[in-house]
Amino acid sequence: MNPRESHRFGVVTLWATRAEEHYQVAQALHNTCPAYTGAVAFHAHQAIEKLLVAFLIQDEEVVPPSRTLKQLLCLASHIDSNLADALADAASLDEHFENYQFPATTHHVTASGAEEAVECARRSREAICPLLRCNILTQSPLDLAQELVYEAWDDQDPGDQRRKCREALRISPDCADAHVLLAALAESNEEAMEAYRRGVEAGQHAIGREGFHANKGMFWALTETRPYMRARCGLARCLWLAGEYAASVEHCADMLRLNPNDNQGMRFLLAGCLLHLNRDDELAQLFGECDWDDSAPWAYWRALWAFRKRGDTPEPRELLSTAMTKNRHIPSLIAGEVECPPLEQEYTTPGGEDEAIEYAANWATVWRNTPGAVQWLRGHAARL
Repeated sequence: MNPRESHRFGVVTLWATRAEEHYQVAQALHNTCPAYTGAVAFHAHQAIEKLLVAFLIQDEEVVPPSRTLKQLLCLASHIDSNLADALADAASLDEHFENYQFPATTHHVTASGAEEAVECARRSREAICPLLRCNILTQSPLDLAQELVYEAWDDQDPGDQRRKCREALRISPDCADAHVLLAALAESNEEAMEAYRRGVEAGQHAIGREGFHANKGMFWALTETRPYMRARCGLARCLWLAGEYAASVEHCADMLRLNPNDNQGMRFLLAGCLLHLNRDDELAQLFGECDWDDSAPWAYWRALWAFRKRGDTPEPRELLSTAMTKNRHIPSLIAGEVECPPLEQEYTTPGGEDEAIEYAANWATVWRNTPGAVQWLRGHAARL
């Protein structure tokens, strides 16, 4: 979609989701509080009005700011005469709306009138929703908001990306990925951190307490929990960049409980933070839990941890030799013998220079803050 179409989609979706809210309220009141006939008819009227507005906006019709159902049906007839004819009786709800909103008369909605209003709203919903690109009969507001964010990710213009994210959040405040993209577009770590925090809160609300309990251990396997995990990953990284290592540790450790397979690589961030905090015993436990990882970055972490515990002894030297067979480029970057160029790609190659650049850019400081570690690394590299 071009920007104009995308904006229209967002507006149509917003009107349609508000219509669905009114319809659900009308149904709930009719079923649980049948004496509130006026309120039932009012919400039924509002559901139909907002669906018609969504339908007209989708076709680029100009919608008057003050309108009745009769007027909207007349405008709709220019687009689809069959639809307007099928819903013609909805115009009778205008009287209920006016008298409920401005109770200056003794007008009373009967029980049968309320039932007819709900039925009219149901027929309007079933007739109009399939004609909308955002079919709220088959997609939740969160689904529709997520669709808009996916489109924003593919956009190349930051302004359009921000606008689509804001529209997505108007459709569903629970859209965590909208906050994730806004964080990626932030101009400072502080701004990004705040956006990620909002994303975590949105994700928590969307998943719910029962969802956390039921899905623990497979939070990356489920697409509906991934936005939350993306937001929390971003927050943990921002906390690390801000030097709030203890707070970052809490997020990383909890994310590993939610997703032990660690598809997002939180173990690397957790290991780095634990080393910064000199919490070597916890790091030893982490190595035991992730003994399946045979990557170069993990091997270098194990070597550094062993050196911190035992110094230049056979076991740390053996671990470092193993690490260097997995990626020989890391030592010179850690030691500062080679300038660390910017990394312009999202994914790295195991054993490649790009993997070494990413590791050194993130974690050289931890090596340099460990007394004797860089000299030990340099000396060992020179002997191999």
